[in-house]
Amino acid sequence: MSDRDPPFITSQIKVLLRQRNTLSRRGKINKVDAITIKINKLIERNRSKLLTNANTQDIKKMWSMVKASGSWSKRDDDIASHLSAD
Repeated sequence: MSDRDPPFITSQIKVLLRQRNTLSRRGKINKVDAITIKINKLIERNRSKLLTNANTQDIKKMWSMVKASGSWSKRDDDIASHLSAD
């Protein structure tokens, strides 16, 4: 694991990503598709777990957890800042 990895990336996901990359280079598209589905489900579950622990009473901490989960974009941040300004 690297310090640069998002918090929702686990060692299991990294192994699957390497397998998918290898299979993709070999042209095994059917296996690549199956691994991609598994990776997406694991990432979704990990993001959900991260956000389950969010405390809705502490808004700043909650939003930092949302952003850290990877389900937040710069565009969403701009929209949120406009909404909070109203």
